[in-house]
Amino acid sequence: MFHEHGNKARFDAYAGSYDREIDHPLRHFVDARGEYFVRLKCEQIQHIVGEVGLEPASMTVVDVGCGVGSFEGILGGIFYRLVGFDISAEMLRVAAKSESSATKSFVCSDAHAIPLPTSCAQLVFTSCLFHHLPEASAVPILRECTRICAEGGYVVCFEHNPLNPLTQLVVRTTPLDRDARLIFPSDLASAFQEAGLNAVERRFILFAPEPIDRRLYRLGKWMYRMPFGGQYLVVGRKT
Repeated sequence: MFHEHGNKARFDAYAGSYDREIDHPLRHFVDARGEYFVRLKCEQIQHIVGEVGLEPASMTVVDVGCGVGSFEGILGGIFYRLVGFDISAEMLRVAAKSESSATKSFVCSDAHAIPLPTSCAQLVFTSCLFHHLPEASAVPILRECTRICAEGGYVVCFEHNPLNPLTQLVVRTTPLDRDARLIFPSDLASAFQEAGLNAVERRFILFAPEPIDRRLYRLGKWMYRMPFGGQYLVVGRKT
């Protein structure tokens, strides 16, 4: 998870105990096995790729603010190349221990200046990044994500939903999120547009404990429009 340099030491300190630091009784209620949050978001990424007709086996995907590499273990075997960036060297050391391979790599870098060529990736994503950053950082970082995204590619950002009271409670009572500033879906969508991304779409996810949540998605895509999910994602296309 990328953050300003002033927070780097704090996130470095959390690297070895990250799973414990984000632990919360309400998380267990929704995600009893401790893997559903990440797996669902990986599935959403795969759904988006499938919906727009991209071929995963030929795609370069960039995870901006990858933290300890939670997504890489699932997505690394699906896409041609997966690159994770984070400002915390300690978090990247944890990620590299379990997730490095020929198709996955991790780089320590600031999100404002990602050391990749322009238009090199077909998909760029972040997960719960922006609530750790000052409000003014959203558009510059999204512009950098847009820069490295190829034409016709996509930028996807997942965030906690401030419209959900349980999400608000979890964030307020989780030490790692003590300085979090939740961003409203409409504000993040506006930042996407200001960064030059088109076809902006919002989807809400994580409505209930996993068994019920899975059933709800079977009701159809209209569920994504219900604004009380615990998290949401914004999708934008570079044209």
